[in-house]
Amino acid sequence: MSIVNTLSPEILDQIPEKKRGTGAVICMCPAPGALRENVLQLPYWYI
Repeated sequence: MSIVNTLSPEILDQIPEKKRGTGAVICMCPAPGALRENVLQLPYWYI
């Protein structure tokens, strides 16, 4: 899974009164991992 398929900064930046920052993407990945230095991927079963 690539960062291009999981995050679209252009879309996220259009949400009024919201800012992007450190966070996580909840997905069907097999294990937790880093997508970027401030974004993690977490499998749905992990939370």
